[in-house]
Amino acid sequence: MATFRFADPTYFQDGQWDEDLALGKEPVLVDPKWEKTILDQLLSGAQLPNEAGKNGSDSFWIATSGSTGLPKLIQKNRSHIEDEVNYWLSSSDIHFGWDWKSSRFHVTVPLCHLYGLIWGLFLPRAMGRSIIHSNPLQIKNEDLNENDILITVPYTLKRMYESGMNLPKRIITSGSKFPVPLAQRLRADGIVDIREIYGATETGAMGIRNPMWKARYTLLSVVEPKIETNSEIDVLLVKSKFVSKLSLELRSKETSQEFVPTSITDSDGYFFTNDAGDLSSEGWNYIGRIDRITKIKGKRVSLDFIESSISSIPNVKEVAVISLESKDQEAELACLIVTSKSKEEIQKQLVDTLPASHIPKKIEITEIINKLQNGKTDYLSISKYFQLKSLNQIEL
Repeated sequence: MATFRFADPTYFQDGQWDEDLALGKEPVLVDPKWEKTILDQLLSGAQLPNEAGKNGSDSFWIATSGSTGLPKLIQKNRSHIEDEVNYWLSSSDIHFGWDWKSSRFHVTVPLCHLYGLIWGLFLPRAMGRSIIHSNPLQIKNEDLNENDILITVPYTLKRMYESGMNLPKRIITSGSKFPVPLAQRLRADGIVDIREIYGATETGAMGIRNPMWKARYTLLSVVEPKIETNSEIDVLLVKSKFVSKLSLELRSKETSQEFVPTSITDSDGYFFTNDAGDLSSEGWNYIGRIDRITKIKGKRVSLDFIESSISSIPNVKEVAVISLESKDQEAELACLIVTSKSKEEIQKQLVDTLPASHIPKKIEITEIINKLQNGKTDYLSISKYFQLKSLNQIEL
């Protein structure tokens, strides 16, 4: 039977991870932030099917959640980790051109995520490099060394940069698309070198780029891409030895909840990423998730791209962008922003940052943006807020 584990660094350092695998416990790696939340209750209270607990000492699961906020378990095995680690070891000169000798990996990403697990633990171990794990909210300037390799996400990097920290010269990021304005500011400084890993829990790494100089991702040599057109939008499918085949999705029954096995690849082994963009000989241009793309006056607009651009504006802490249907049944953009700036200051900067079609018509400054239990933005409640506000039923 699979065993739930809060995957903090201690779990791996104390040997519990190795013991769980050796005993065939198929550990489910859970974000420590979920402890004592509704997500923790859902995990511990749901029934696990026979698929969890019969795969042997090679298997484990990563607990994740999407826009619904409900837990989902993605099956991985030791070979997924080893294959990806070996890929980066053999291809580091091609993709990075860095001298890894005497480098320390400074990790601000949780190990419960696949990106953190590989880049924050197993790859540096394979390289024989030392590792330091830091809470991204508590990291201080004196904790950093310019020769470190910083493993982080764009949001944390932006906060560190704007607080005036002396960033390490080499930075690896993933988790969300790197904001263009932040890339431009870092490029102008000319101090750091960045690589962005494009991937997902289900797929492992799919591509890489230097976001300060490249718009497109170079897909990894082990990845077989395929494009499928969905409602006139090109969507990426991938097949590789990093891709998972099975997930467990939480479903409600009459008196209980249980995880239901779901195949996540098609009959040919391809995974449907839900990522829209265009593929050419120069690489993959990722626009955004297909459920976060809308049409504004006939032009396709990525809500994720707009969010990323606004979040790069100095003193913007959080942002959420949605698409609403206006009175004339045309889509219009609306956003909530957590910032110390005024609405007028934000609007002025948006004119300098985004094309007219990408500038939200409705902008509200707020102190907090509603989140789901998994910490992701609750877009449904934000949509309801703007709908009610348009009817003058609530005030901010």
